[in-house]
Amino acid sequence: MEITKATINDVLLIAEFGRRLNKLHLEFDPEYYTFDEKNFTYAFSEWLKNQIAFPSSIILVAKENNEVIGFLSGFVKYLFPWFNIKRVGHISFMFIDERYRRKGVGKQLISYARNWFREQGLSYIELYVNERNDQGLTFWKSMGFADFQKFLRMKI
Repeated sequence: MEITKATINDVLLIAEFGRRLNKLHLEFDPEYYTFDEKNFTYAFSEWLKNQIAFPSSIILVAKENNEVIGFLSGFVKYLFPWFNIKRVGHISFMFIDERYRRKGVGKQLISYARNWFREQGLSYIELYVNERNDQGLTFWKSMGFADFQKFLRMKI
């Protein structure tokens, strides 16, 4: 298995994983998330292309035998001026094909991302995880992420 930065050639393969991730989140909260089967691949692919080209973003792919088996996206997030820490790494998405889970793929993606964020001069990585995503919560905590703040919402 190898972890590399994504290229334009990887976009459609990653978009399929984005589709699967979006459907998973739709199961967690169908009122909050939406899924447009007709336009999802195009919209997600365009987003990926922009992220690949943007210097303060990173899209990683895990491949085995030239097959994409997982991906991670992240970016440098700027914080408010009154924070002591001015910038943090933020992981937006990560998805590993079910056949490759619990085989170290996620750990390797996180390791690569951690090094990239460190090269950007950052000391922290943050992310959001749906509280109903037990598998995700367990994974992120096993990688050393800890509760930091609660993200709240209210329907009006």
